[in-house]
Amino acid sequence: MKQFFYFSLLVLLAGTSAATPPRYTLDERLGFYTGVNVASNGYVSSVPQYLNEQGQVAGESIRYSGTSYFGEDAWLYTGTSTIQLGFTGAGYEQCFSGCTTNQYYRKSEVTALNDQGQVLGTSDRYSGTTDLGQDVWLYTGTSNILLGLTGPGYVSSRGSRTSSASQLNDQGQVAGWSFRYTTDINFHSWLYTGTSTVPLGFTGPGYVNLPYGSWESHISTNLNNQGQVGGYSLRYSGFIPLGQDAWLYTGTSTLQLGFTGPGYERSDGYRDSSLTSRLNEQGQVAGTSTRYSGTTNLGRDAWLHTGTSTIPLGLAGAEYERSDGYKDSYANSLNDPGQVIGSSRRFSGTTDLGQDAWLYTGSSTIQIGLTGPAFEQSNGARSSSGTAINNQGQVIGSSSRYAVVTDGSWPGRGRDAWLYTGTGTILLGLIDANHERNDSVRIGDARQLNDQGQVTGYTNRYIGAADAGQDAWFYDPTLNQTFNLTPSVRPSDGYAYSKVAYLNDDGVAVGSYELYDQNTSASLGLRAFYFSVADGFQDLGPLVDDLTEAGWSTLAAANKVNGAGNIIGTGTLPGMTGDAAYLLRPVVTQVQMNIDPWSTANQVKPNSPDASIMLVIWGQSVATGGAVDFDASQIDPASLKFAIGEAPVYTGPWVADGNSDSNPDMLVGFRTGDSAIACGDTEAVLKGTTFAGAPFEATDTIQTIDCETGGCHP
Repeated sequence: MKQFFYFSLLVLLAGTSAATPPRYTLDERLGFYTGVNVASNGYVSSVPQYLNEQGQVAGESIRYSGTSYFGEDAWLYTGTSTIQLGFTGAGYEQCFSGCTTNQYYRKSEVTALNDQGQVLGTSDRYSGTTDLGQDVWLYTGTSNILLGLTGPGYVSSRGSRTSSASQLNDQGQVAGWSFRYTTDINFHSWLYTGTSTVPLGFTGPGYVNLPYGSWESHISTNLNNQGQVGGYSLRYSGFIPLGQDAWLYTGTSTLQLGFTGPGYERSDGYRDSSLTSRLNEQGQVAGTSTRYSGTTNLGRDAWLHTGTSTIPLGLAGAEYERSDGYKDSYANSLNDPGQVIGSSRRFSGTTDLGQDAWLYTGSSTIQIGLTGPAFEQSNGARSSSGTAINNQGQVIGSSSRYAVVTDGSWPGRGRDAWLYTGTGTILLGLIDANHERNDSVRIGDARQLNDQGQVTGYTNRYIGAADAGQDAWFYDPTLNQTFNLTPSVRPSDGYAYSKVAYLNDDGVAVGSYELYDQNTSASLGLRAFYFSVADGFQDLGPLVDDLTEAGWSTLAAANKVNGAGNIIGTGTLPGMTGDAAYLLRPVVTQVQMNIDPWSTANQVKPNSPDASIMLVIWGQSVATGGAVDFDASQIDPASLKFAIGEAPVYTGPWVADGNSDSNPDMLVGFRTGDSAIACGDTEAVLKGTTFAGAPFEATDTIQTIDCETGGCHP
């Protein structure tokens, strides 16, 4: 029945009410836990390595003979079951002592998983007890196919063949390398395009080692979704090595990258260029080229290949050049808009004064990092490094700390983490007596940065002069607040340990901490945790429905969380020791909504694409007769997806008590054209999450009208 709806007061969503942490269901154990995958003493080890946005998981399970390691089995959890991956049988199993089931040694590993559910990996090759290298395989969704260069020259006289690959894009393309066996063993790079395998790198004059006729190319970047990949090829004059050239395969041709010519080539023709960053989706990549004068090495120049040209990077000026002309700049990370971070060495005359971190903004290069008395020695030496950049141009890194002592020296006092916010550099980490040694040493690192500018890291703990573990932390720029993520400290000596393993762009961090008995100080083992600003610190175990009934003892570590809130990690099983792999899925709460709340007809006009479809999501509580407790004021509007077109919010949201039940409700509108509702459709589904990441769904009936001309399903 349609509820009477009114708004006595319309207020914009504030999201300030207390959040309810998400609940989770625990899927079946991932991996293998019978036969050869259980040691004779009951020990097991299955580890989830990769999680995609579909909730599929790839990993490995250790094989045993008695209690001895006997290889690994690769697997994929498809969303409903765990299947074995990789090559098995003759040629991929090592045979010992008559070869019963427990005596086959074999090893397959996963190296990548994409969002299409395709998995990349390797399987070791054998003949009897002889190791014959390894093959690369791609699980396409239906079968494992062999990849790599396998023809003449890629199999040795004894039958060895070795390929490796870890680059898989969402198109199912793969980049890797294979050994080529001549008088020497050479690396040959290749790209699997989805239908064929093409060699990569330079192989013409100047790149062939004569008289052997061999050449060598290496991959040194990721493979982007355009099918582009970068690397380097070795250079020769006859059989004399002359360095290496960097290259980019564009999908149709191979470009030489880096600086060449006078100043970048030794008098004997030797030159050296390398790619040092990831390759973004625009085909941009950063690298370095070595500088020379005659036969003298004069450092490196950093550069960016913009897609059309190569431009120099790094800090310039007298303090960045030694008196003999030596300069050294290095680019180490690149974001999707084409901004770059790196470092440049500093000098005074011939004296090395450390290095400054820098950011290329897209138009200029600026110095970033912490400076001032605590971060410089008396002679002006200092050292800062940037470690990651997000797509907003924010950067995390660390700067060395110094302090003068009684003998007048300036020994190192550790390092501090920092964030470049876009306007300046701020100090990060836990800054208090528990995190500074009695001689002023403090060690902190920023490890992960998301596109919201949130940062995770750790700071070492001390009790006087003694190390006392480390505390993980989470920095939120909106609140300008750093959260300590260590809930348990050993009472006997103040030791504690926590670590963030992964931070996603929704602001959810997962990791592990050591739990201690507060009476005996005994360690109770590692525990997995979840943190968000809205929800705070949560031990994952108590958030799982029926953990014990599902056949688990504890959740020991959380390794990754995807955009849907699925979490992978390892835990312990009753009667077994070791690690078992798990997948947590957030419990989806079914809530109520009313489409067109001012009418009982719920009418939608598919042929009016710019019209708004208004709906209300009802808040409810068990205390006032609701089926569940659901606070509509805690809905994240950015998460809402309506109908088959997954339409985003078009108007609103507004929050108020629309039906006078003392529970806040949300009114929101969606553009009809975005919804993809067509004539004849009879219901629509809304999906979303709360600020704490808890998913919900709502369904209501609809009546499509004004469908006389077009707009119908075929």
